[in-house]
Amino acid sequence: MAGRRKVMAKRTASGRISTRGAAVEVATPGEVYRMREAAKHGLRSAEWGSMLGLLSLKGKISDREYAAGKRWTALVEDYATACQAPKAPGSVRLDASRGGMTDCDSDAGRKEARRHARIVTGYIEAAAALDALGGLAPRLVRAVCENGQAPAGWSELQALKTGLTTLANWWTTAKAKTR
Repeated sequence: MAGRRKVMAKRTASGRISTRGAAVEVATPGEVYRMREAAKHGLRSAEWGSMLGLLSLKGKISDREYAAGKRWTALVEDYATACQAPKAPGSVRLDASRGGMTDCDSDAGRKEARRHARIVTGYIEAAAALDALGGLAPRLVRAVCENGQAPAGWSELQALKTGLTTLANWWTTAKAKTR
């Protein structure tokens, strides 16, 4: 009587379980959870702390796509700051020096205004390049990079890769145009 088939085992051409080669070590879900929590507290590599980094570490996306996703995430955060979007709720600050707004008529204020204008322009242009793809790709890039959601299935992973590659290509061509 045949036993239960081991689906995840590497097999030979005849269908038998292969005994050649070293066994691939796979992290258990509990270990992945602990690594992600450690990354959030600065005790592990920062890539474990985000869904984008986890996809990169697992080899699901390339280094170029990961870099594009990190750049998109930073651009979205800077854009929210430039637009004075409300911050996420947090605990009460214990220090009295909360840091004020810079005076818009000072040199520092004008410099800050130019920086914010560059950020807003960069975000609008990159978002237009991403939205030009249409379909699932723009939604997946925003869901994974901004909200930390995992892509569900192969088609969503491919849409994410398409969106990140488009952003990477767009930033490469935009940088070439400014030279």
